[in-house]
Amino acid sequence: MDDIDCEIIKSCLSGDVDAYSALIDKYQQQIYKQVFWYAENHQTAEELTHEVFVQGYLSLDKYQAKAPFIHWLRKIASNIGCRHIKEIQKMRKHFSIEGWDAPVEEPQESAADEASSILKELLGILNAEDRMVLTLLYVEGLSVKEIASRMSWNIGMVKMRVFRAKNKIKKHVRYSDKRDDYEAVINFCLL
Repeated sequence: MDDIDCEIIKSCLSGDVDAYSALIDKYQQQIYKQVFWYAENHQTAEELTHEVFVQGYLSLDKYQAKAPFIHWLRKIASNIGCRHIKEIQKMRKHFSIEGWDAPVEEPQESAADEASSILKELLGILNAEDRMVLTLLYVEGLSVKEIASRMSWNIGMVKMRVFRAKNKIKKHVRYSDKRDDYEAVINFCLL
């Protein structure tokens, strides 16, 4: 536990509303990188990052200092990211077909941007929990044990979710017309 974080949190709880900005400055980049994998674009990632820090501030009195503050923030970020994915999936069920035939001009992408887009597209076929477990494992680099702890699951459940999520992606790729693009990204990033 970082003593500086504890002092800042004590100041916040004592009424110093400006003290929290030091925690935002310290952890904003890490939280942004985490929520980016739940977002469709940079603007959404920024909004989710903001939401994480607002939720963190409003719940600061619940922080128990048993683990580093960043771990607590990351758990909030995972929950907000998961909730965002669920909301997006609900909206997709009720989409409008207005303007479906309008021409779309696609911007040129670098190889890294293209790989990131493909990875997000593949993760997008998964339900929120499966997407989250793969993001935590492969993007954030957490161990199965760390994921189990963060998600309040047992290790067997994490392993089962990883296995099922990977199989869903493999099945999707097998029957896709973009199979070659997908396989290159999968071999590099996930499987």
